[in-house]
Amino acid sequence: MFVSERFAYNIKYHRKRLGLTQKELAEKLFLSPQNISKWEKGSCAPDIENLCRLAEVLGVSLDSLVGEGESTRNESCYIAVDGGGTKTEFLLFTESGEVRARAVLPASNPNSVTVGGTYEVLRNGIDEMLKYTANISGLYAGIAGCGNAGNRKEVTRLLRKNYPAIKFEISSDIMNVFGSCPALCGDSIAVICGTGSVVYAKNESGLHQCGGWGYLFDRAGSGFDIGCDAIRAALANVDGLMGESLVTKYVEETLGTNAKESIHILYAKGRDYIASFASCVFRAALEGDETALAIIERNTDRLATLINFTAKTYNCRNGIILSGGIAKDKELFGDRIQAKIDSDLKIIYTDIPQVIGAARVCLETFSGSLASEAFTDKLTDGYNIAVNKEQ
Repeated sequence: MFVSERFAYNIKYHRKRLGLTQKELAEKLFLSPQNISKWEKGSCAPDIENLCRLAEVLGVSLDSLVGEGESTRNESCYIAVDGGGTKTEFLLFTESGEVRARAVLPASNPNSVTVGGTYEVLRNGIDEMLKYTANISGLYAGIAGCGNAGNRKEVTRLLRKNYPAIKFEISSDIMNVFGSCPALCGDSIAVICGTGSVVYAKNESGLHQCGGWGYLFDRAGSGFDIGCDAIRAALANVDGLMGESLVTKYVEETLGTNAKESIHILYAKGRDYIASFASCVFRAALEGDETALAIIERNTDRLATLINFTAKTYNCRNGIILSGGIAKDKELFGDRIQAKIDSDLKIIYTDIPQVIGAARVCLETFSGSLASEAFTDKLTDGYNIAVNKEQ
């Protein structure tokens, strides 16, 4: 069956595999780059003569170019899920590391959207993946809030009830972080600093959580905590409790008015919207604003204390993976935490997306095979192509 979306993906994938631009591929086919662009967008398809020439130039069979070739049609397929407080990412891939499809859906943390909301996000994502193949050997989902046994058990029950042919494994999203850093082995620590924050130790006795109390109670370097501090500073300025700062300026620019007049909007839009104001703090800190630097210092102090306690309690010696949107600013955030670590533990950053980490865990869970470097490289290449296609 000719599937235009699949065909469009295949052309782009194999063109990039050969290192060709659209113009270079067009020249080999004696066509214009506009033809290639339209094929890759799925807005039109080549005639049979150009289709045969295209397969020859790309070095693939017609079957594999148009749809699922014999070499991959019978391969086991898996679904990996990275679910958080902001978005949930799905990746459909084969046991050899070929990416078949990707989807991004809303947040799935059951502590925020309820267990029923988590299931609905997963159901929509699974149904989207099933459009590409019915041959799903297993789904692994690392989801924030599913470190809780009750949440995990109920989500798994709902999935098994409605998709009895698929095997499921649900876990905390921290396993995606560990999976995204294949070089780190043994007793180690993983930290997520996104909308929320949490610290985990992994040793021979299993996983051990520190922090991760949720946005109402944490004060440990999450986007929500830093965003709250930014808004508090802006509110305090309005009521004369604090002087002017760049944090206040940038918060008010974002709101379009002063913070006090926007309290009802902030409450109505909630956690994710408040977390977005963390960017005001980092922007102001880059300009040397004292209020912003104090906010970052306070949050990194708390997070470093958690990490130090975790390392000491669970005897972790092999490194710290720091991940999440807040952790991307290495100089303002990561370097400050590193300076406050009591032991010789070093912070490690990984460029592998967490959904790739989830895919590595997924493969090892359901196939019994270790995720090799070649598998990870192929998966990452396919993932990047899928992301670029959507941009």
